[in-house]
Amino acid sequence: MKKTLLAFTLGFTFNIVAGDYTYAQNSQKNIESDSKMNFMPSIHNLSILQNHDLTGANLLTRNEINIWAVRDFINRFNEVENVLWFAIPKGGYEAYFVRDGYGDRIIYDKSGGWQQSLITYDEGKCPRDIRAAVKSLFFDFDIILVEEADNREGAEFIFYLQDKSSIQIVRVTKENEVEVLNMFDRQVY
Repeated sequence: MKKTLLAFTLGFTFNIVAGDYTYAQNSQKNIESDSKMNFMPSIHNLSILQNHDLTGANLLTRNEINIWAVRDFINRFNEVENVLWFAIPKGGYEAYFVRDGYGDRIIYDKSGGWQQSLITYDEGKCPRDIRAAVKSLFFDFDIILVEEADNREGAEFIFYLQDKSSIQIVRVTKENEVEVLNMFDRQVY
């Protein structure tokens, strides 16, 4: 439970702190995120997953959402229950749900077209070739969490790895390149 909580906290902290710019280890090159969608306004909405009674949240019913967004969501995630829908300030919709203990989100434009998704899961659900690429470089590390950020250009994966002395956050790009985004000393945390 502590490992999962630590991984989940690190994931959200990394998303908040990293913003649009991240620095790879041993590199002076600035890496700009391919995704221009800012997830910061959705952090408040994500808190609704734990407390449905929060005030000030603009929950939508299925009748208030573009039918194409609802249909696409059902085609992608027909097994999901308790989906929460929110309006995006610039127009569009965000769907939040919990699956396998992880909070996931899908973003649609105002005409109901899928824009992107952020899906979180454990090592077992990761595509084998992606997991093999990471494990071949970080064979002594355990994979504690995987985030899949998918948009129309393809998917990127963020891996949260740990060994006895450190925690590393690693990104696998759309071109299947593996790069270290951040490294933490476990003795400090």
